[in-house]
Amino acid sequence: MKTSAPVSPLGLSSGIAAIAAGQYQTCALTTSGGVQCWGENDSGQLGNGSTVDSHVPVGVVGLSTGVAAISVGFSEACAVTTTGGALCWGDNYVGGLGDNSTTNSSVPVAVSGSSTGISSIAVGNGSACALATAGNITCWGYGIYDQLGNGSAMNSPVPVNVVEP
Repeated sequence: MKTSAPVSPLGLSSGIAAIAAGQYQTCALTTSGGVQCWGENDSGQLGNGSTVDSHVPVGVVGLSTGVAAISVGFSEACAVTTTGGALCWGDNYVGGLGDNSTTNSSVPVAVSGSSTGISSIAVGNGSACALATAGNITCWGYGIYDQLGNGSAMNSPVPVNVVEP
């Protein structure tokens, strides 16, 4: 149904701390630290353990509490936990989930080497970057246009350090 007026997603009229929209899906971070997503789900980007599209918000597996931040990309999404861990789910065709694979995941997977110390995360089209509490930045995924910042125009399925100038 198309509408010219803003509408709240079913079941999310209050209690939302943040929202992030990608190409095909949208996710909301609740004030209780949970994540819910809706939209297209062909790569598992809703994180609910399936690849079935949803017109209403669905809970991300294992993320009903304990999430501090979210970011959504083309057809993948990531979260930073309150303990500083990084988790991603969805399309992984070039290693954009950072779990040292290129296999899509319909549930959150841990980003390699990022179980603690992450303060924020940003997701793009097949790549993501995390800012550590120590101030360093790591990136992973699609890198053929040098977007990983490590001086190599190559994809990486694991986080690589951004080279400082």
